[in-house]
Amino acid sequence: MTLEQPIGRFRVSLEAQPRLRSNWTRFDELQIRPALTYELNDHVSVAGGYLWGIELPDPGSGESPSYENRLFQQVVAEHKLWRGNLTHQGRLEQRMFTDDNGPSWRGRYLVRYALPFRKGSQWYWVVSNELLLNLNNTRQEPG
Repeated sequence: MTLEQPIGRFRVSLEAQPRLRSNWTRFDELQIRPALTYELNDHVSVAGGYLWGIELPDPGSGESPSYENRLFQQVVAEHKLWRGNLTHQGRLEQRMFTDDNGPSWRGRYLVRYALPFRKGSQWYWVVSNELLLNLNNTRQEPG
């Protein structure tokens, strides 16, 4: 679920993303993501934000929940292509987990094409793919 409020060329957003596992039978993760976006022009925006996340362990495992704090910066470029919209998103993240030794840096690149079912439709065919690249390793390995 996402809430957005435009303020001139700025946009404030808050996203809540619950995640289900085990064939949709068990809630085990929640991410809350506030962000501030600035529209450079009609096609390009830049944003920065924060994510707080919790991942719950399997029931009966005896493990504690895992927490994540994440800062992110992104740039999004959108333009018309044929009858649809093509979107490119580049994002840099600094991820901090409960058991890690410092921030983990990750780069992300997303490409997405959305084509309306028919002219003026609010329903779209969407094709997308995302590349994630871990830039360092902060996990403490047993020695």
